[in-house]
Amino acid sequence: MSFTAFAVRIAAVGLLLSGCADVADAPRAGTPGSTTPSEPVGSVAPETAGDVLAVLQLSPTHRLEFAQYPDLPAVNIREWLHADRDLPEDSMQARVSTDATMAETYIAMAGEQVDWKVAALLDAAEEALNNGQRFDGRPTESESDGVAEPQALEEMNTREAGENVGTLRQAACSEPASPLSTDAAWFARKFCPSGNEYCKTGLGSNTHTGAGRTKHSDSSHFNQNSCLSRSFSIQAYYNCIWDLFGCIHCTKTVSTGEVPVRTVLTQRWFWTDTDVCGDWPTWTAANSGYKVAGMMHDVH
Repeated sequence: MSFTAFAVRIAAVGLLLSGCADVADAPRAGTPGSTTPSEPVGSVAPETAGDVLAVLQLSPTHRLEFAQYPDLPAVNIREWLHADRDLPEDSMQARVSTDATMAETYIAMAGEQVDWKVAALLDAAEEALNNGQRFDGRPTESESDGVAEPQALEEMNTREAGENVGTLRQAACSEPASPLSTDAAWFARKFCPSGNEYCKTGLGSNTHTGAGRTKHSDSSHFNQNSCLSRSFSIQAYYNCIWDLFGCIHCTKTVSTGEVPVRTVLTQRWFWTDTDVCGDWPTWTAANSGYKVAGMMHDVH
């Protein structure tokens, strides 16, 4: 049993003993700790969304998704946070170490509203993937001991399908007069941690490839626009085939989509196993569009 699974088990037992795990106390949609959002705040392209294991809705415009992938040895934690309606101090970047697991990230971000069934499910998923196994949506026997049984994977993936709120749907929309430099300085201060590989603010497109082959990729994309969403992408370059001629490389777009208006999208990728040649991938992050305002990318 992993340390996180043990912590999840002990905490859950404590909740049950104290009576805090009553169904009546469960959060409703749109409240902190909810697993269903009250409104869509952004999305990734369906072909790169993976299997969403859990959704944490912290405000109408602040959401986290935890996903695994059927064709990749990887997990992805993605977060949407509104620049004007949410606090950067509440972001994953500010509150959670980049080395944290899915369960540790969920527990830290959910705070007092943590659902220990969700934490157990996320811990089980990551442990299975780390052991080279496909997670089927239920915890192992040791992880479910002392914790109410989590719902099946398909029941956990309850995010409502909805239109990207960053898409312009009105006949006219005017950008505010606030200077781009103000937003750029805010992004650099709040979302570019000390020692990161790449942090750029300003107009136009940004692309950065991390140095070397690494297990982790951490990126934040800020769309300063008030009217139009802007695109982003994350690519992994890795060895996909090994034959008599050696290692054959593949480049796969693991995540792509739109960053909604006035929103910071943060993506944390964890490769759970080396490729067929024993290497970790090389990561590339990119965004495009006028007034993108900022992108941070770091690998380790």
